[in-house]
Amino acid sequence: MIRPSWLFMRTLIAVLLLSSACAMKPLAKPEPSRELLGSTSAAGLGGLWSNLTKYCVEPDGSTSEVATVYSSGDASLDQVYRDAVATWRFQPMSRQRCDNVRFDEDFGPERRPGENPVAEDVAGKTVHFKAMEVPRPSSRQLAFFLRGTKISRWKLVNRTAYCVGPDGQVRDVETLRSTGVATIDAYVRATVATWKFEPVTVDGRPGCVSSEVALSIEIP
Repeated sequence: MIRPSWLFMRTLIAVLLLSSACAMKPLAKPEPSRELLGSTSAAGLGGLWSNLTKYCVEPDGSTSEVATVYSSGDASLDQVYRDAVATWRFQPMSRQRCDNVRFDEDFGPERRPGENPVAEDVAGKTVHFKAMEVPRPSSRQLAFFLRGTKISRWKLVNRTAYCVGPDGQVRDVETLRSTGVATIDAYVRATVATWKFEPVTVDGRPGCVSSEVALSIEIP
C-alpha cells in the first residue's frame, strides 16, 4: 500500500486552505435601489448604460476601496452603484481580496427630457434645415484619447445637443450624454461647434433651432 508522503499532505492541505481563503462567498449583495436609479440623469435620458465598479473585501467580510473603474457617463448613476457595492458583505477570509463588478442598465427608449428628440424652435414648430459642412469626429483622434483609458470590451455613447442660428452657425453646444471620457466629450463638442448649415428662419423670425447628434464607439 502506497502511503502519501508528509510533504505531499502538507502541500495538499495548503492548496485546500488557499482555495478556501480565496473564495469570496457573499452573505449580502443588495441590488442598487430602483428608486435611486430612477432619479438619475441616465433614467431621464433613456437608453443602455454600463458601469464597472471595483471593490475589495476585507478579512472581516466588509467591502472597502469601492471605486468606479469605467464610468457609465453619468456621475449620479456611478454613485448609486458605488453606494450599493459599499453595503455588500461576504464571509470572513484570511486576507483582503479585490474584484470588479459590471452593471448594465436599460432605461428604455432614448429621449431628451422635456423635449421631443427632433429639431424644434422655441414655439415648438418642427423645422428642417440643410447641412453645409458637418465633419465627423476623427477616428484617429478618438483612438488617441482612448489610448490611455485602458478600456476594453465596452461601448461608449455620446449625445451632443446644439442650436443652429438664423445665420446657419452652430451655438449653445453641450454634452447631453457623456461617454465618461471627458476628453472625448470635449472633442465632440469642439467638432460640432464647427458645423455650418444653410440660414434658418422660423416663420420669418430669427431663432435658434435645437437638434442633437449621437456618437457610439465600440471598443473590442
